[in-house]
Amino acid sequence: MLIQIALGAALLWAPAGQFNSLAADDPAPKPALIKTVQDSFARSLSIVVTIDMGTSIVLDYPELTSGEWQSVPTPGSVINPGDSAIYVAGTQNNFDPLGGALILSVSSGASFSVNFEWTIDGQVTCTVDDTSLQTVSLQVTSFNTMTNSPTCQITAMDANRE
Repeated sequence: MLIQIALGAALLWAPAGQFNSLAADDPAPKPALIKTVQDSFARSLSIVVTIDMGTSIVLDYPELTSGEWQSVPTPGSVINPGDSAIYVAGTQNNFDPLGGALILSVSSGASFSVNFEWTIDGQVTCTVDDTSLQTVSLQVTSFNTMTNSPTCQITAMDANRE
């Protein structure tokens, strides 16, 4: 018992780090994240923008009216021809609404918006406002709309393509 008290006192009075077995420049092991943000959403909507034409598209800005982004989309980011970008938004419980828009533009300067909404009653809608586009056509398709993780696919194509 006396030895335990003496050891405890020695540890208490010792300079910090004296009994540390790691060198000062060794990084300490980091705990792994238990869940990603996506896993913590009760329901999430994936918005996939695919470029099936020879022109890049730029994300002007993202906007949420309700919910939260898994990772906030970066304004000014470019989606190149043949590539896709995935944006994920979600809610912490099944009874919260989710909604917002992605405002994008093509190299000609024309812009369009992808509007999405997931109401409390479970209806998922994804629409585009492409009235200012002349050389680009957009196709919207929704998948898995009866689940807690639907996908809204937007494909941008050359309007003159047959």
